[in-house]
Amino acid sequence: MRVFHEGSVDFLSAENNLKTKGSIFYNPMMRISRDFTIAVLDFLSKELNKGRVSFLDLMAASGVRSLRIIKECSEASADVFINDYSKACTEIIKKNLSMLDYNKSRFKVKVLNREALSLLSSPMFFDFIHIDPFEDINKYLYMSIRSVKNRGVISLTTTDTASLSGTYPKACMRRYDAVPQQFDFKHEFGLRILIRAIQIEGAKQDKALKPILAYYYKHHFGIFMRVIKGRKKSSEVFKDHKYLTFCKNCLSRKITPSIFNDVKCSNCGDKLSWAGKFYTGSLISREFLDFISKNYQKYQFGEETKKIITLLKEESSISTPFTINTHLLFKRYNIKPARISEIIHLLRNAGFKAERTHFNPLSLRTNADIPQIVRLLKQAANHNTFK
Repeated sequence: MRVFHEGSVDFLSAENNLKTKGSIFYNPMMRISRDFTIAVLDFLSKELNKGRVSFLDLMAASGVRSLRIIKECSEASADVFINDYSKACTEIIKKNLSMLDYNKSRFKVKVLNREALSLLSSPMFFDFIHIDPFEDINKYLYMSIRSVKNRGVISLTTTDTASLSGTYPKACMRRYDAVPQQFDFKHEFGLRILIRAIQIEGAKQDKALKPILAYYYKHHFGIFMRVIKGRKKSSEVFKDHKYLTFCKNCLSRKITPSIFNDVKCSNCGDKLSWAGKFYTGSLISREFLDFISKNYQKYQFGEETKKIITLLKEESSISTPFTINTHLLFKRYNIKPARISEIIHLLRNAGFKAERTHFNPLSLRTNADIPQIVRLLKQAANHNTFK
């Protein structure tokens, strides 16, 4: 064991902290998820306008997520339930709590040593549940959604990016009932497939699940979703579930409610491919965006979290549910490459919206279609507009 530091807390975890078996697990790269958890819990507390909220860290390991909530949440007062099936983990969590100086009137803490599904099957309900399994998340989705109170939040992180992003398409079809798109925006498409799968699971319980925040970072997807009870609300989420048709030849793409439409690309006449269904709505709620903009300085965010927040703010102004890889365009159309900033400037001058995206430093989000972008890029290249 050794002491680690994250945010405003020091805590014990295994020296070989990335070993997943036989040790107290702690992954520094997941700090971004924990940073966002703190902000979302504060946001939830303010939105619910209640004295206390209840938070369950279902698979806590070293307990660092809950420790940071207890120390860093500025808006919330909470009953914090820290659970792990490993006896060794729960003992370390208790030690970590004993080292933590916090306001015991604002935060009531209980450490649990329960198997995850057994705990979710108990008559306990929470305002906020976080799930972070090593395995497929589907095993825990139904019971987790069941255990969230009305207007509460379910959050999850998953490293199942390979199947969702198209490396293992059959696994994606089995687990998430969707055809993935291993193309220029595969990670965003995978995240949107996952959101749709969660919404369908919620609809089975007459609950609408809507993203507060959803992102991709290196090896994982992170999603925070508001849970709203009601048959009508749960039926409305399906309007955002659509297909993607795309042309591998000219790179054009289109969102469509049915794949039984065009067979050939309207731009080049080549045969169209399709993928989906996938979620086509916003990845960040306007309410949370306003909240985090006003309270940004309160939180001890890591540098990577700050970068993603900045990019999410920028790209959220454009509703297009996919990004465009600029280098793929340059290669396909044999155009001299240009910097993202130059392309964005070019598109804006032509009257389009364009922003960077957190999904890929080589991609952008825009309301311009592929033929329009290509035309502008060729004109700029012919006139030596780019440096």
